[in-house]
Amino acid sequence: MGTRVAAVALLLGLALSGAACSGDDPGVAPAPDPTSDADCAPRVPDPVFTALGWTATGEPPEATVRGCHREAQEGYVEVRDRTGYDKLCRTLDRSGGVGPGAPADWVGDGVEACAVEPAGDVGQTKVVARREGDDVTQVTVAVLTATSQDRVRAAVRELVAIDP
Repeated sequence: MGTRVAAVALLLGLALSGAACSGDDPGVAPAPDPTSDADCAPRVPDPVFTALGWTATGEPPEATVRGCHREAQEGYVEVRDRTGYDKLCRTLDRSGGVGPGAPADWVGDGVEACAVEPAGDVGQTKVVARREGDDVTQVTVAVLTATSQDRVRAAVRELVAIDP
């Protein structure tokens, strides 16, 4: 008898929790529209890959949980809008632990930014650039085939200059 009561209680709990999460409940605001693939097209344009010396695949940028993502044979580029400049810069370096990004005055005149760059010509460059208030643009360039730091920095400057 106790097992049946527990089973019924479990089923009732599951039914109620499913109904509460349906999204059809009146008075519940819908979630904001996620970034679409069309929104990403202007965020990661072909000239960025030219600056890197890469050839983009035939696929356009796509919206992912990590922002706008576009690939080439030599690596990939991601751009996303976030908030929390100070916190992001304090925790930008995640190689072997969590550490801060270094000030990155090379991103552009008047642009407040921090960055983490690989020691060589292969690896991830991550940049956080402040926009208005606490809004930021975060750029990741993952280099799989040797690409000079100058080329990566030029591509980052182009990406940060694009108005979201």
